[in-house]
Amino acid sequence: MLSQVRTLESYISTLTAFCIYNEHPAPYDITKPDQASAFAVAMTKWRSYVITGGAVKAMAAYLPVTSLVAQNFSKNVTSADLHLGFLTQLFGGFGLPGAAIKQLDSILTGVVDQLKQVQLSFQTQSSSLDHFLTYYYFATVQGTGGDSGIPAMYDCKVRTMFLHIDQSSWKAAIGKSSINHFTFNMNYFDMDTTMGDLTDDVSAINASIKQLTGKSDVEISAIMSPKAITADPQ
Repeated sequence: MLSQVRTLESYISTLTAFCIYNEHPAPYDITKPDQASAFAVAMTKWRSYVITGGAVKAMAAYLPVTSLVAQNFSKNVTSADLHLGFLTQLFGGFGLPGAAIKQLDSILTGVVDQLKQVQLSFQTQSSSLDHFLTYYYFATVQGTGGDSGIPAMYDCKVRTMFLHIDQSSWKAAIGKSSINHFTFNMNYFDMDTTMGDLTDDVSAINASIKQLTGKSDVEISAIMSPKAITADPQ
């Protein structure tokens, strides 16, 4: 199952890069604020497009949607305590242990530290900064494991979150102050899917990846693989 997760994620990353290139063949120069902002928007837009079956219709069969909910997060915080509130909002329903939350916080801190080095330029005062999060996890199939007498079986679930972060919230969150309070506003779409069995399609997917990139899914994964945390299945 893990090899199928790797193949699917490599396929999604490849198709996303292909869509970005088709729209904007010239490389983005993220040292320029306007291009850094444009690249963030493009990455979010096209990854969402790919995962929801816009680029390859079969993706809807690989990731059938089980729920889609519009959410809002608005909280008066300091930059020091924003991370915990942010992670609790997005991942609180997973029942993750404290150690896993700490791992997520470490990943988020690393991302923020990198983003502090990037200057963004917004086209309008109302523009939001968009992000697209993808979280793979395993859920125990109902009726298996525990006291059922049936060995535990697991579904691979894929949770995606399309974030629209208020411009002023973004600037305050990335700033260096840890004292002043500010209101962090974010709207987002939370989509949950159950990954289908890719067994019959793995060869075709790998062939597509090879045709588009000249690399295997393993090589693409080494370049673009997501960060991992340690947690028991739900």
